[in-house]
Amino acid sequence: MKTIIADDDKTLLLLHSTFIKRSGICSNPLNCTDGSFAIEAIKSTITSEAILLFLDLNMPEINGWEVLDFISAETFPNPIFVIIVTSSVRQEDRNKAKDYDSVIEFVTKPIKASFLAEIKTRDFFINN
Repeated sequence: MKTIIADDDKTLLLLHSTFIKRSGICSNPLNCTDGSFAIEAIKSTITSEAILLFLDLNMPEINGWEVLDFISAETFPNPIFVIIVTSSVRQEDRNKAKDYDSVIEFVTKPIKASFLAEIKTRDFFINN
């Protein structure tokens, strides 16, 4: 499964990338500093395998909601599983995330090692 991390905070991007590598989820996640790079990464990857996208909501240019709108509007041959990773604690954001079929989880920054270990036990991960 291809793993993409989209976050405009370069420090957190590096931290999350390191945690994901150490967890064994992916040895080489693709790091994107904004939503437009995430969309391009999705477009270039989707034909070959499923995607696990760790997505920040608040980014300049194209934000996480716009990335989710893109995913929802397109038809892809393989699934995209989105984990929203955000500093937002707003219940409105959690509720809005439920409107997107691709969103499987909503967590606050930073990602924790225990969360990544749990992800590896889920059916979507095991079966892709």
